[in-house]
This record gives sequence, structure tokens and C-alpha cells, in this order.
Amino acid sequence: MNAPEPHPAFDRPLPSWSCAWGGIWRLTAGRWLNLRHAANLVGMIALLVLIAYVSSRWNRPFTEARYAGWICSFYLGFVMPILVLISGGGAIRDDMKPGTADYLFTRPVRRPVYVSFKYLAHMACTQADYLLALAVLTGFGVLRGAPGMISAAPLLLLAQVGGIAAYEALGILFGVLTSRYVIVGLGYIAIVEFGIGNIRTQINQMAIARQVRSLAPVYSIQTGARTCDWQAAVSAAGILAAACVLLIAIAGTIFSFREMAGGQAREDGL
Repeated sequence: MNAPEPHPAFDRPLPSWSCAWGGIWRLTAGRWLNLRHAANLVGMIALLVLIAYVSSRWNRPFTEARYAGWICSFYLGFVMPILVLISGGGAIRDDMKPGTADYLFTRPVRRPVYVSFKYLAHMACTQADYLLALAVLTGFGVLRGAPGMISAAPLLLLAQVGGIAAYEALGILFGVLTSRYVIVGLGYIAIVEFGIGNIRTQINQMAIARQVRSLAPVYSIQTGARTCDWQAAVSAAGILAAACVLLIAIAGTIFSFREMAGGQAREDGL
């Protein structure tokens, strides 16, 4: 006599990484494809262009070296770190809300895998946003009389990609650790990026901004000529890549032990 077949209600669904990635990507990208996000992006870019215009009028003469320096210091060194870090923390924190957690974390996908896929999907969308912002800033520089910005754009893009990848991973880690990720993130940027990162010792290498600047073009103070230390750039790229892997690994490990509040329960504030 044959054994009875298991009832479909008791069959455990098998995890599928491709299906998990597809679902996470659709959920993440769907939040980008709406009018509210488009309006916020346009507003951010318009504000950056306005600040760039005021800066170019203040710092005369307008040269490629000065404008690229402004992009590296203000845009890549100040605006991007804050916004990307907060965005990364908010992305993972949204998925930890009671209603969302009930839906997401009953799926047969291990939490470290979910964190990794969430990071990749959210980072890809963030890269697209800031690619547009950098393209507009580069175009503004060309229109203002710095045609060399076109040839400098690939190095600036490389620095931007590396910076977004690292700050996004750090933001997700802060979001996993605490609901107060904004305060923690701003404190980190103030202490590590702006504080330790500007100390003229080897300890400043722990700042992400220091590695990002190693990927960006360097201009001679005397001649304004653009150079790039490729050895330092390769080293910085390796450090940023290793930092991203380490940060997401830590975030995934911590996330796997987190207890999610279900139903209408209040968030615990941790």
C-alpha cells in the first residue's frame, strides 16, 4: 500500500534566490517609480545647481579645478554621504515595520540573504538617482566654461559609485541596529568623516570620504592640471569593496537575530 501523499497545506516552500531577488527588486524599484520620488529628485538636483551657481559666482575665476574641487568637497563629501546614509537606513527600517515584517519575513528566504538583496536593489536605484545628479552638475560646469569637466566625469563617477556603495551599506547597518539611525548616522559623519577623516595621520584612512577622494581626480594647485594616482585609486576601491562586504555581513548577521514585532505592535526603538 502506498504512503499517503502530503497535504499541500503542509508542504514547505523551497527558497529560490532568483525569485527572492526578483521580488525584492520589484518592491524596491516600485518605490522609486512614483511622482513623489521624481519630484524630490528634481528638487534636490535643482537645489544643487543653484548652490553650484552661487559658488561659481563667488569663487572667481570659474575653472575646472575649482569646480571639480567643489563637487568633491561639497557634493561627494557632504551632501551625498548624509542623504545616502539616511536613505539606506530608512530602506531597511521600513521593512522592519510590523505590517511589512508580517509579509516579508514569513517567506522562505534567509534574513542575511534578504539584507544582501535589499542592499543591492536599493543601491542600484540610488546609483541611478545620483548618476542623473552628477550628469546635471557636469553639464552645468561645461555650460559655465569648463569643458574639461567632460573628461573628468568618469573619475568623478567612479568616486561617486564607490561612495554610494559604502555609505549605503553603512546606512543599512545603522538601520538594523536602531530606529534612531538618522541621529547615529549624523553623529558618525560628524565624528569620523569630518573629524577623524581630516586628521593628518594614518587613522584618517578609516573615513569613507578619504577613500572616495582617492578615486576622484586631483588638480595641481600651481598649474591646475588634472592627475590621478592610480595606485591609490585601486587601493581605495579595494578598501571600499571590502568595507561594503563587511558591513553587509555584519548587518545580515545582526538582522538574523532580530525579533520582529507583528500586527499593530509598536516598534521597540532599538
